[in-house]
Amino acid sequence: MTTDSLSPMLAAATGGDYTIARIVSVIGAVLWAIIYIAFHLFIISYVLGMITSIPVRRLVPLQLLVTGVLLMEKALVFIVFALKGEAANVSFLSFGPLTATFSDTWFLVMFLNQLTLVSALIISMQFSFIRSYTKTMNWKSLLAVLIGLQILMALLTAALGYIPFERLFNYVVQGGA
Repeated sequence: MTTDSLSPMLAAATGGDYTIARIVSVIGAVLWAIIYIAFHLFIISYVLGMITSIPVRRLVPLQLLVTGVLLMEKALVFIVFALKGEAANVSFLSFGPLTATFSDTWFLVMFLNQLTLVSALIISMQFSFIRSYTKTMNWKSLLAVLIGLQILMALLTAALGYIPFERLFNYVVQGGA
């Protein structure tokens, strides 16, 4: 899924080239998974620790649960796409498909694609945990901070998705060797 632009190149490749391409693809997927999990476990724990004054070590189990929920969401979307035999740039659990029907603004579609039902579940889990851990923070400001953090991350993700990495890569390597 989403490798249709590589298929003609891989079909024309010899057996060794195809094997190397698949191995590099798997290595890239594993590295990306490690970065994704480390970001959600440690970076978000650190940010929440700075905001709430809760020790980071206490927030890592919460973020482990959050990361598990995020991975389950990704697995569900993958299974549905695999059963359907197609892939899409937007998740059916988000506001992305609804936005795509009414707007041609790709940034808005990608931004609202990051705000899913699971995002609301994550905010409620983080809110419950942090609220039970510390009583000093006003619940309205805590909720505003958690929602703002989700919106900020959605904006950053949409901005990164808007960058034409493939065109930039082709420009840098000028078509390869």
